[in-house]
Order: sequence, then structure tokens, then C-alpha cells
Amino acid sequence: MTPQRFRTLIDAYGADPARWPEAERALAQALLDRADDETRAAWAAQRQLDAALSMLDAEAPDAALTRRIIACAPAPTRPPRRAWPPPRWWMAGGEFIGAGIAGLAAGALATALTAQPAGGDNGASLEADGVGTVFNNDADRMGNHGE
Repeated sequence: MTPQRFRTLIDAYGADPARWPEAERALAQALLDRADDETRAAWAAQRQLDAALSMLDAEAPDAALTRRIIACAPAPTRPPRRAWPPPRWWMAGGEFIGAGIAGLAAGALATALTAQPAGGDNGASLEADGVGTVFNNDADRMGNHGE
């Protein structure tokens, strides 16, 4: 136990070791037995305060006073709101579907842009009107359009 903790202990519980928390009582008493002058002076001042307070004669409050105090107490408030709103699981499904559609569109675009043959004539050709596709076959190039 430190002298600072001892001062906190006597400020909270008084100078009587019987009122100190049982878990700290032996440590506080050991510190007091080997204490420096400053710690002993703090304990002596607390004993004087305890003696002065014990001379006061305070009456217990009557039942009417207790009822008035309770009546003046503020009403309980509703519990605080959570920091984050509750999750909306249906929105997660919509986001999943939207991401899937975006992935399909990106895949189709990538396929269309990279499907052109790099060299040679692998079935791709330009039609007479200048429109070309990668799906043209030899029959289309020869003028046999499904005939």
C-alpha cells in the first residue's frame, strides 16, 4: 500500500481501522506502523475529524420527510439509445444482389473488350457496312447468311 492510497482510504472510511475494507485493513495497518511523519499527521487529522463528527447528534429523518424527498426525485428516464442502429438484414440481401449484378456487368464488359482476336483471322470479320463481331463464322463471311 502506498501513502497516497492510505490517505484515500482514511478520507473515505475514517481513521478507525475497523471501518476500513477488510481486504486492505492489514496492509493499511502495516503502512501505519512504519509510516513517515506526513502519513501519521494525516491519520491524526482524520482521527480529530472523526471525533468531531461523532459529537454531532443528528436525528433520523421522519417518514414524511422521506416521502417528500422521494416524491421530488426525478422520474426514471428511458434507457439510452444504442450507438449503432439495429441491423436491417433485408438490406444486406439487396446489397449482395447489387454486388452480384455489378460483377456480372463488369465480367461481360471485360469479356467483350478482350474477346477480339489478337492477330490473324480467327472468325472475326467486318461486314460490308463496317459492323464487326467476334461471333461471325466462315459462312457469314462467304455471304451465306443462314440460307
